[in-house]
Amino acid sequence: MLRGDENWGGGIQDCILSRCETFEDCIIWARKKFEIYFSYMMKQLIHSFPENYINDKGKRFWAPPKRFPTRKLFIYLFIYVFIYFSK
Repeated sequence: MLRGDENWGGGIQDCILSRCETFEDCIIWARKKFEIYFSYMMKQLIHSFPENYINDKGKRFWAPPKRFPTRKLFIYLFIYVFIYFSK
């Protein structure tokens, strides 16, 4: 469920209501968003579709081009880019 509703931290309404006043506010906001998109949503995706999940057609869900998420996805470059572009 990749939605921007209140369950996952809001969408446009969240951006309007929680405007960043300082750089520190921006870092806090970006960290919360990062946690939602790259931790909670990934955990939900992995829970819904485990690594060996087979769909209704008998095909592996994580067949190319899709790749099962691993810790390699969570490198510092992603964190830096996410925070940089959220300011």
